[in-house]
Amino acid sequence: MTKTLRPLFLALVGATCAATVSAQTLLLEDFGDGGNTTGSVISSTSWVGQLTQNATTLTVGGTALSDSGWRAINLTLGDLSSYAYVALTLQLAPANAASSILVTFDDGSSVQTVTFLASSFSTSALTTVYVPITWSINTETVEGWNIGGGVAPPGTGSPAFLMTFDTLQLSVSGAPIPEPSTYAAIFGALALGFVAYRRRSLRA
Repeated sequence: MTKTLRPLFLALVGATCAATVSAQTLLLEDFGDGGNTTGSVISSTSWVGQLTQNATTLTVGGTALSDSGWRAINLTLGDLSSYAYVALTLQLAPANAASSILVTFDDGSSVQTVTFLASSFSTSALTTVYVPITWSINTETVEGWNIGGGVAPPGTGSPAFLMTFDTLQLSVSGAPIPEPSTYAAIFGALALGFVAYRRRSLRA
């Protein structure tokens, strides 16, 4: 491989890896006011006036209770059938009393709920937890979702629901997927190693 072709090869590998990663995850919400925020607070819940939105996170604090207080509606997400896990990244507040976090998906005629145990998350750092989903609703017409303690508005849950959300994603696998740059670095190293091997073989 010539020096002229090598950068082109590495760029092609990086682009391919980026496309692969994007196909393996779907970011539903980054919760921050500086990114891909698709949801908003539900006006009839105890979360109203209790939220602090930062560049990349959303903190549910104050007197917020276990309502399902944040939702996104009128979405067009495409066919979700290839996604087998729901991934949620958050950090619990020490005073949180809610035992679970529920994410509910709506296909326009029925809903499906995924439950995350609060005990799976840390109070000292953001933690990502993957929960498997076997779709029982129409994966081609999912038009919205909501998240919270599970009590539908205008209900008011009793446990204090106190935590900071970072991301909500769908994933094809139940483990973290490397960033595109990580893939590019791996394949780039392999490519350079192959080039070095070929040169050594030719000299021999």
